[in-house]
Amino acid sequence: MHGGRNTFFFRAPNHSADTQGLLGIIAESLETKAPTRAVCLIPKQENLPHSFLELFTIQASCPLFGYDQSVESVSPCDMSVVLSLNKESMVIDPIQWDSFTSKIRCWSQYWPPDSVSLSQRTCDLFRERVSLSHLPRTLSKQPQNVILKSSSALCFYDAFSSKRPITASSTSIPSWAVKLFNKINKHPCFLGVLGILPNQLRSLLKVSGHTAREEALLDISRTLFFAGFRVWTKRQKLAAQYWRDVAPENKKRIAKKQKPETKLAQTKCKNPFHFLCRHSNFSKQRQTRCPCSIVKNTSKISVSQPITKFLFKLPSLSLSSRRKVFPTTKSETGYISEVHKAKSVIQNKDWMTRADAVRQQHDRGKKRKFKIYQ
Repeated sequence: MHGGRNTFFFRAPNHSADTQGLLGIIAESLETKAPTRAVCLIPKQENLPHSFLELFTIQASCPLFGYDQSVESVSPCDMSVVLSLNKESMVIDPIQWDSFTSKIRCWSQYWPPDSVSLSQRTCDLFRERVSLSHLPRTLSKQPQNVILKSSSALCFYDAFSSKRPITASSTSIPSWAVKLFNKINKHPCFLGVLGILPNQLRSLLKVSGHTAREEALLDISRTLFFAGFRVWTKRQKLAAQYWRDVAPENKKRIAKKQKPETKLAQTKCKNPFHFLCRHSNFSKQRQTRCPCSIVKNTSKISVSQPITKFLFKLPSLSLSSRRKVFPTTKSETGYISEVHKAKSVIQNKDWMTRADAVRQQHDRGKKRKFKIYQ
């Protein structure tokens, strides 16, 4: 019944409704693949269903229902704010946990100390995942525009207008113009987006005595067309961004052979953090068969690191020893002496590899040739 919606539930402390039954109904609505989310303000429960996250707890005797310390404003028991959502809701409408916690602390700063306590388990679950960069969906501002109800009698270009017929008694418009206005408002607004105007608008301008009728109609047509084009372009960009970066069913999967049970566990996983990469294990949860529970190493090597960091694998070498490995002198005698000193530093260990033995033989051959040339 609540699938595909964002809903808020409130259960009063003295209400006779069964809280666990309410949570069970909400949990059933998460079975859909549509993004579903529910925020509940309920009395604190010892046990919550698996798909519910306790965000924070409000202690008793806090002015939760008012601004004073009266009996009606103070909470008689501990209240909890609980979040229930599926994995589609988490990836489409991501939650910025740091911003949320800062707003909660700012909201409760005038309350008694320790009156609002964040859930440590929920904090760990959010901190061990990589937060998504895109913004959540926002509410449309169109309902506010509908409430304003523009005073213009012509509304053939507005798809959200009421389209109710106007009367001569309610306006100061002549009766002959009221009939034209009602016919103009019945014109399909999507034709107006294409620049196609109703014929009654030309008749209205003709009867009114306008001389430059064609210029006015052309200007109105061009204005509506380009305004609709800007709306269409914006919708195309938002739709492309959604299907490229947000939509979970369009994410690129790794083309590797997986076991059938692994694929089955991945598709049936009900973890809300399923599409978020896990970089740590702060919550101490066990690894499941779904790949979303695997802790992945997200650390990357910086491009600006010096190449010598990858060449020297012996951290005990000092700066003077490194200079011996790469001498600055160009003479052959100094070069061979410096190389032998560096080899003695590097090979000062209890064991010798095969590569070290080969290098030692090559150094002997170089030394022998050098003596012959002398």
